Amino acid sequence: GPMGPAGPAGADGAPGEAGPMGLQGPMGPMGPAGLLNVHVVMSMTERDNTSTKEVTVQCPADEIVLGGGARVEGPDGENWLTTLRETYPSSESSWHVRVDAWYAHIGQDVNCNCDDTWKVTAYAVCGALQQP
Repeated sequence: GPMGPAGPAGADGAPGEAGPMGLQGPMGPMGPAGLLNVHVVMSMTERDNTSTKEVTVQCPADEIVLGGGARVEGPDGENWLTTLRETYPSSESSWHVRVDAWYAHIGQDVNCNCDDTWKVTAYAVCGALQQP
């Protein structure tokens, strides 16, 4: 006689075993240049009573400046104010800082005649670029 209609689908069978690991793929492209030897260098002014202090800190050879800042120590006394006038990268490898001391009741003078001497320390974050 003629062939009958198809029967219903059977249940799924159990999964088979995992196949063997494939070969390692090709190496990807080289990434961008990175930073090496990131560190902080510093330079400071003399501790005296001059009213304006400027200092530039230089990164070692073959390194660039990544950032920077400053710390002011003194002058002591309630009438003294210090103003951070400049803090910037003065080249690809150096950071510059300028600070003024002011007597709050009179104004700036050549010597601040501070109750105590003061100094400024400039900091530069330096590092070398890793060549690709």
